[in-house]
Amino acid sequence: MKIKSIKNLFRKKKIFHREKLIVVSILFFAISFRLVFEIFPGNADASWYDADWKYRQKITLNNSQIVGNESSFPLLVNTTQNALKSIWSGGRMGKVNAGDLLFTAADGTTKLNHEIEKYVFNTGELVAFVKIPQINTTGDQFIYMYYGNENALDQWDTSGAVWTDRYESVYHLNDNCDTASCVNDFANSNNATPYNGDTVASLYENIGKIGPAFELDGDNDYIKIPYTEDFDFTSDFTIEAYAQLNELSRYSSILDKGPFSLKVGPDKRYVGNMVYEAVSSTEEYDTAYSFGTGYVVTSLAEFKGELFVTVEGDSSSSSSLYKSSDGSSFSLVNSYGTEVKIGGLSVFKDNIFFFADNVVYASSNGTSWNTAYSASENISSMVVYSNYLYIGTSASGLLYRSLIGTSSWSLVKDFATNEIIDVKTMTVYGGDLFAGGEGGKLMISTNGTYFSVDEDFGATSIITALGVFDGKLFVGISNESTSGGNSYYRNYAGTYTQSNFPEY
Repeated sequence: MKIKSIKNLFRKKKIFHREKLIVVSILFFAISFRLVFEIFPGNADASWYDADWKYRQKITLNNSQIVGNESSFPLLVNTTQNALKSIWSGGRMGKVNAGDLLFTAADGTTKLNHEIEKYVFNTGELVAFVKIPQINTTGDQFIYMYYGNENALDQWDTSGAVWTDRYESVYHLNDNCDTASCVNDFANSNNATPYNGDTVASLYENIGKIGPAFELDGDNDYIKIPYTEDFDFTSDFTIEAYAQLNELSRYSSILDKGPFSLKVGPDKRYVGNMVYEAVSSTEEYDTAYSFGTGYVVTSLAEFKGELFVTVEGDSSSSSSLYKSSDGSSFSLVNSYGTEVKIGGLSVFKDNIFFFADNVVYASSNGTSWNTAYSASENISSMVVYSNYLYIGTSASGLLYRSLIGTSSWSLVKDFATNEIIDVKTMTVYGGDLFAGGEGGKLMISTNGTYFSVDEDFGATSIITALGVFDGKLFVGISNESTSGGNSYYRNYAGTYTQSNFPEY
């Protein structure tokens, strides 16, 4: 899959009644506006900024496009017109870099901060952002755009003031660069780096929906943003994304931040998944809840504002499903008997799923649970991939999937005993589905139906866990011939490197 023309912004504090915002969309700020063609000083209906500027246009913000009252609002001005060509190209812009362009409030004299993302002097194409002090729903508003002063100093803001209020980082992805920390952050200078696999590379493409943009190939291209404590969100936040997709045959990630991610799938639905953690400023983990001896926590998932947990019991403890609305006090949802294999909590198409032994359970509200499927043997793993819900079984290594989760399950793959005896773990990485378990072979599928061996860790190895971090696939290995465990990671080129756990 190719992702084109991505624009990234990280916004914090309040907008539209939410506390923090991660945005991957410049279009979010595109309020419709009307341009009244050039006004001259002699017939102006408001005070003139400076007589050295020969022309101005009145920009009216369409009230019907404003959904709430906001302060310090970045307005997108995106227009192409002959008047904005440079004077050397038959237009009236005084400088070839649009340095004489400026914006004022409705009084005609109060200058507003702005930045220019793109200007083409011989076509009059202009893409700029203007910081509007206040927008509201009570009526149309207007500002003025001035130009036509060939002797002016550059008027655009260089301090990032357009984005100082409530924005943690702003990445326009219009940087034509291929070095570390060269993708500019227009808010706080937390510059990012473009990667092709493990190599720093140029991902620039001149054509984007709003100015230039990056083209990401959907395989191993990504933008890595340096860690900052300001990204450790502790209150509500929203993720938005704007991307042009060349195809929609699978779920693909637009933005990832640790356990937080924003994905888009074949049904054009945006899917977010959250896992909550309690971490103090000293990076120590606090105990959220103790289920006591005899229990093992096997999976967690957030669904409709509640945290769900499956705990597996021993011979004297019942395997159970719990939920919590605050992450510290948990209530029992249901118990499923002693020594029952339970886990796989997954959110899929407005339902939450988990398995207990050979049964898949589903709920649309987190309270009432129904049997979604009864497999022929015990289930050992579950994952969402390419608009399907997958389950892997133990004993025979069978793989099933369903397009809706609550019915219409079909057998996808019967892994031979020399491939995977017990499908213990599955994950999605780089747009592909990975599965592993007993037998040491890590299987890969690019379409969810045909599998091949991606790596063989040896017949005595058991692949116990798969996870994605820092653009790499990590593999947890348990070896039957030793008492220890190992970890491996896979780079985009498909090479696996051992990364053993330290001994204590």
